[in-house]
Amino acid sequence: MSNKTEPLGVCPECETELQSHQTLIEYETTEGDTGRFVDCYSCGEVVKPE
Repeated sequence: MSNKTEPLGVCPECETELQSHQTLIEYETTEGDTGRFVDCYSCGEVVKPE
């Protein structure tokens, strides 16, 4: 297993880059994509990365 973190996008609230290790919930969308809810350490919100 790698120790590297993967960027997932940015927080829609504070625009901080979000990393894969911040993922709280991962799910499959109806389109077959992977969706995530992520804990933003900067603003303290649970967000969907953009």
